[in-house]
Amino acid sequence: MEVSFKRVMQNKHIFIFVITLLCVLLICACNHNNTQSADALQSETDLSGRVVGVVSGTSYEIELTQRKDVKVVRLPTAIDCIVALKKGRIDAFVYDEPSINNEIRRKNGIKLAFKTSKSYPCGFAFRKEDYALVAQFNKFISGMKASGELQEIQDKWFNAHHYDSVGMTTDEYHIETRGKLLRVGTSQTIAPISFCVGKDWRGFEVEIAKRFGRYLGRSVEISLYDFAALAPALQSNAIDIFMGGVFITEEREKVLTFGDSHFSCYGGFFVIDENAQVNEGFRKSIKRSFNNNLLVENRWEFLARGLWVTIRITLFSIFFGTLLGVGLYLMRKSRYRWLNSIANGYAIVLRGIPMVVLLMILFYVIFTGFNALMVSIIAFSMTFACFASSMMNTSIQAVGNGQKEAGIALGFTRWQTFRYIIGPQALKKALPHFKSEAVSLIKNTSIVGYIAIQDLTRASDMIRSRTFEAFFPLLLITLVYFILAWLMSKLLDYLFKLGTKI
Repeated sequence: MEVSFKRVMQNKHIFIFVITLLCVLLICACNHNNTQSADALQSETDLSGRVVGVVSGTSYEIELTQRKDVKVVRLPTAIDCIVALKKGRIDAFVYDEPSINNEIRRKNGIKLAFKTSKSYPCGFAFRKEDYALVAQFNKFISGMKASGELQEIQDKWFNAHHYDSVGMTTDEYHIETRGKLLRVGTSQTIAPISFCVGKDWRGFEVEIAKRFGRYLGRSVEISLYDFAALAPALQSNAIDIFMGGVFITEEREKVLTFGDSHFSCYGGFFVIDENAQVNEGFRKSIKRSFNNNLLVENRWEFLARGLWVTIRITLFSIFFGTLLGVGLYLMRKSRYRWLNSIANGYAIVLRGIPMVVLLMILFYVIFTGFNALMVSIIAFSMTFACFASSMMNTSIQAVGNGQKEAGIALGFTRWQTFRYIIGPQALKKALPHFKSEAVSLIKNTSIVGYIAIQDLTRASDMIRSRTFEAFFPLLLITLVYFILAWLMSKLLDYLFKLGTKI
């Protein structure tokens, strides 16, 4: 009865913690700060003395950082720019004007202050040496311009009021593959350029890519990459084309080849709309957020698919990392010095490399052409093996040689001594550290989006890019990661008990 009562109290504490976390984050999510801009911005000269948000890696960042009278705040996405603007951390932000459409402006209480003084030509990026594919694309674009088809597609997407029912679906442009797959990467998940509805990619540039695939007689596969991965993804042959409203600049043309520009884009400076009515009640806000982030377009499927990817990476990495860790431990204990040196050198190198750097080196340099999911499992297994090897060494040493000598004196073989005496004690000492590393591994998998894997974190980003809500998707994955970590801890406890009984 006493043990059962303790378990109930433990579960009660966990329940209270989860409910408290939910309440705090939901209050933060609904506590919109309606900080207003000091006065209206009408031109780029009015930016003097202002704090302006930019998305890292864009041409806007390069141009604004050259101005000493403007304080530039670099942010990862346009969604983060909107959040920073609404919280009063910046006075304005600049982004592609077509992407921050009227619907997004209305929902977030922002407005377009003015457009940039110049437009930027956008194009599809190719590998420097892929001249044949570039020539085919230029011929294709030239034909679409001559027939007026390109302008028709642009008007359809850029003038749309609701993007959900616009354009084509994958099924409508499905063709039998008569050549290798045309792999297209995009960094944009905002309508009308390129965005995802369920498993289907849509948008202005998506339609161009699919039509180009039909023109070549090749099926098109679209993957989401960070903008910083533009050049590495192309140069490592991970993709054939990169799109996403990419500006054609002299600096980028030094390492990449661009097809003929298919449209020009003005940047827009956005500020708080003082006349917008964005406040709503707590209950209505929760209901709207739940509906927009999970039910509309079946967006819960993003989280379901991302969760399955995260679970697979975690479990396989722990399994193979543990096996590799056993091998490293045996090498460290070998009588051959060269094996000791290899194991120690391996541990020193792996511990000195940040996980995200290791992941990108393996995917873009060493294992080019390999499946991204497989590469991520290899990377996390390699790192987990270092910790597993160290834990084995530390926990076994902690048992002491006296236990081993006692077992031998009682007539046990070396294996029996380890099996019945040293092993159970070492396992008990190693379990807390092993659980900690396993939980850390679950959280570290959030970086796999750098190599175009749509895990749980990237699923949240894709939902945010459609709803432009910063907090609710983050709240969801926070709870999911918490539950995953708790379940992982319980699973390891169960396996430990099972192992001690065998």
